[in-house]
Amino acid sequence: MPKGNRLKSRLHEIRREMARLGLPALLVTDAANVAYLTGFQGTSACVVMTADRAALIVDIRYYEQATRQAPQTERVLVQGALYDEALVNTLQDLGATRLAFEADALPVARHMAVSWRLPKLELVPTRGIVERAREVKDADELVLVRAAADITSGAILRALEVMSVGMSERAVASLVEAEFWRLGADGPAFPTLVASGPRSALPHPRPGDRLIEAGDLVLIDAGAVVEGYRADMSRTVVVGPPTRKQRAVWDAVHAALEAGLARVRPGVAASAVDAACRKALQARGFAAVHDTGHGVGLDLHEGPRVAGDSEDVLAPGMVITVEPGVYEAGWGGVRLEQLVLVTPAGPEVLTTAPLAIASPCGSVRAGL
Repeated sequence: MPKGNRLKSRLHEIRREMARLGLPALLVTDAANVAYLTGFQGTSACVVMTADRAALIVDIRYYEQATRQAPQTERVLVQGALYDEALVNTLQDLGATRLAFEADALPVARHMAVSWRLPKLELVPTRGIVERAREVKDADELVLVRAAADITSGAILRALEVMSVGMSERAVASLVEAEFWRLGADGPAFPTLVASGPRSALPHPRPGDRLIEAGDLVLIDAGAVVEGYRADMSRTVVVGPPTRKQRAVWDAVHAALEAGLARVRPGVAASAVDAACRKALQARGFAAVHDTGHGVGLDLHEGPRVAGDSEDVLAPGMVITVEPGVYEAGWGGVRLEQLVLVTPAGPEVLTTAPLAIASPCGSVRAGL
């Protein structure tokens, strides 16, 4: 579908939801939601939507970019840095008397400025109007998610091949992110996580100065971004032969991953995927300490939630992570994560780097 038609379709879908909720106007301030509705991927903008108009408000730094990326949308140029004034003027121009806004994304100061300048305007907090529409990816979005997943897989595999004893966690993370750029990504989707030895017991570890040692568990969690769309993948390996305990934990996490993937089908509750992973870990004497996964797209963490208390139901076109883990303070941890597309036939795993306990470097030679 041509980009212009795709964006018109998205705006139409949101307008239908606005009409259903009785909302004549909607202010969109979340950057990912702005990108989804308009195609504009700058870092500073907002959109005001009504039943027949959509105004993208940007300052001079992004006006040319907005002209190229969002030609289907009316554009309003902010004078200087006066975003609040431009927003108020746009609302007056559109004749808005009742305005829905994103409760999770509108700064309090901007809310105060609008309510002070337009005291008769009714402000209505909302949540999830655009986010729910984003959960199912269209064909064009999936092209970009697949590209990000391919780059992520290649970069992490390369890092695992090069990684060796004596190499620092920071060096491994730098290698992953350099590979992202080399393979054509627009950068990392989030700061690359690398932890070795006892530090791998941290579920979200920032890389440090610790040098990798023989026998270490090494956890890498990283993702590339391509034209705004993200990937997410984790691998955990042992540098050298695994101990019995390392093998037992890694095998348990791998079994949990496979159990979760087996439940990924349209119509299945996301909570059932989480339950399958937890049950598989419990069967081997371990317990899950975090949710099993989340949606991935323009945001790293978006709907659906793959968690025990999630009310989401899987549908074709959703992209989720399945990422069980086991962690023991002072010893280490294992997490294995796949990025998965929900299809009518079941799960399609998008992250292709091998799942193996042994580091592909195949040695414990002195590193860099």
